[in-house]
Formats: sequence, structure tokens, C-alpha cells
Amino acid sequence: MDNSNNSDANTEAVEATHGFFQFADYSDSDSDSDGGLFGKTRDRRVTFDSSQINYQPKIDQDNWFDKTPTQIAQWISAHGGLDEVTFTAQRLYFTKQYARAADLCQQATLAFVGRFERNLRVATIRELLEIGGLAAVRESDCQRVGFFLEWYERCGGMNPGYNRFLMELLGCLGRWEDVLAQCVLYLEQRKQDAKIWETIGRALINVSKDKSAENHNAGKDKQQQQLVRLALGSFYKSHLVMRECKNWKTMDEALRQRCIQEDELRESAVQALRVLGREAECAAASGDSDRREGEGEGELDGEVLWGMCRELGAQAELALAGGCSGSLDRSLEWILAHMKPSAGAGADADADAGAGADADGSDEDNNVEEL
Repeated sequence: MDNSNNSDANTEAVEATHGFFQFADYSDSDSDSDGGLFGKTRDRRVTFDSSQINYQPKIDQDNWFDKTPTQIAQWISAHGGLDEVTFTAQRLYFTKQYARAADLCQQATLAFVGRFERNLRVATIRELLEIGGLAAVRESDCQRVGFFLEWYERCGGMNPGYNRFLMELLGCLGRWEDVLAQCVLYLEQRKQDAKIWETIGRALINVSKDKSAENHNAGKDKQQQQLVRLALGSFYKSHLVMRECKNWKTMDEALRQRCIQEDELRESAVQALRVLGREAECAAASGDSDRREGEGEGELDGEVLWGMCRELGAQAELALAGGCSGSLDRSLEWILAHMKPSAGAGADADADAGAGADADGSDEDNNVEEL
């Protein structure tokens, strides 16, 4: 009897405290440990003795990343394993252990592909492919270069860095026509890059050598000379881009890098002139010792060299693309279209300025041209 009464009382209590605008067990007293519904909550932070924490960062362990286990698939599948493999490959590359870096990247790529075959996202290992590809290029290991090229092309890309990396791999494999195609794709996105115009010139010279080895008739020889002339025009374009760039830093390291790039470009231009049999002109233009002995004489040598490159590059005819393959034909047309205006830009601008001054007797038209 008593139990039933207690049960009814509990039921009434529950019903009394339940409602849409009612809060159960709410107390506004200061004795409430939680401080009420809107009061100040109790500090629930828990403190620990630091001496009980047993944690050692990986970076404090010597060569924690250099595991190189026999079963690389286990390394890849472990927590953070892919990051450790990538870090190890970077370390091997920067310590010039190129063969080990390329081998590790190749094994890791195969293990990753084997594990995620059904749900493969190749872009996840893009960094591994780049490290391995560059290491294989350093070792001139064409077989491994071909492996990394195949998988890197599967990653795809719509940025200049993607095209730049493909240039490195394709150049190592001697696929110079494909290098030119990648250069065009790169320059369509980043138009002013002196290094890429230099790469175009070198690729054109190598294409010319390949054509010379395949054919020996007079018509093909003329086409090969046109390719070398176009290469000289590309070197001149690279020289113009570097000369007109206003963003060169004044730090010693930046100036040293610019000097190295200019010397490499100059040497490439001299080699192209030798291919055309311009030995006398080369002797007048390639005196590095003379260039450094006197400032005026050095400037004269530079003017002679780049003046020859401009003139010979302007002689490259659009008809040279007629007997080439489809991809090379399109690349040559693009290069000619974007190089020709700059090849004679200096002379044309001077001629236009002189004509305006003679006609009007004033500098007003020249100011408009400059604007």
C-alpha cells in the first residue's frame, strides 16, 4: 500500500517538473556546485604532474625517418608512414644519395599503388614522384625516369610547375619535340620566363641534331639551319626578358645567380653560332677574358653576340614548320609568333621614333609611343 503511494508521488513529481518552459532541478542558491543554469561554471580542468608524462618527439631521435625496412608496404600502411617515406627521400636527395632516393621512391610508389589499387589517388604521391624523378635524372637512369614520367602524367596538372617538371624528364629521355610542346604550355601560363626561352633554344638545337642524323639531303639541311636560327632567336628572347626584368634582387646571392644564368645563356648562344659555322664571329664574341678586362670592350662583345642572334633569329622562316611532325609543327608556329616581334623590337622602335620626330619636328609623338 505504501509502495503504491510512493509510486504515485514520484509520478506526480516527474509530471510536475516536466514541461516545455520548465527546467528540472533548477536551483538559484549559492550552494549549487554548478552555479545555476546561467551562473559561473565550475573549473573542470585537470592538472597532471609533468614528471608523469613520458613523451619523446621523433625529431630528438637520430635518423628516426631512415627506417628503410625490407617490407616497404608495412611502412606505407603505418600511421604517418607516407610522410616518413617522403621525408626520407628528401633527405637522401639533398645529401646527394640520388640512387637510393630514386630506388626508395620507386618502391614506395609501387607499394602505394598496390595497396590503393581500387581507390587510387595518384596525386597523393606527387611529391614522391617528383623527388624520384629528379634523382633519376641526376643519375641519368632512363629506365627509372620513364617509370616516374608515366605515373606523373597520370597525376595530371594545370600549372606551370607541372609542365616544368615534365621538361626535365622528357629532356633526359631525349624527347626534345615533347620538351618544346611543354615549353609552349608553360609560356602560355607564365609568359615572361627567361629560363624557359633558353630551354626552347637548347631543345631546338637538339631537334636539329636529331634531324641531321636521320636525313642527309640538301632540303633537310636547310630546315636544320632554320631550326638553329630559331634557337638563336630564342636565346635573344631570353636575353631580352632578363634585361627588361625589374625585379632582380640586389643581394649578393641573387646577383651571383643572375651572373651564372647570363653566362650559361651566352655559352649556349655561342655554341649555336658554331653549329652554323660562324667561327669568326664566335672568336669576336666569346672572349670571356676580354669581357672581364675592360668594361667598354665587354659591352661591345655583348652587343656583337646578341646583335647576331637577333639578325639570325629574324631570318627563321615560318615555312620551316612545313615538313615537320604535327606536334613540332604547332610548337614552331607558336614560337615564331611570340618571338618574331621581339626579335626586331629594338630596331623597329628606333625607326618609328625617328620617323615621328622628322615628320612633326617635335617629341610629342615619341612621348605617345613611350606611353
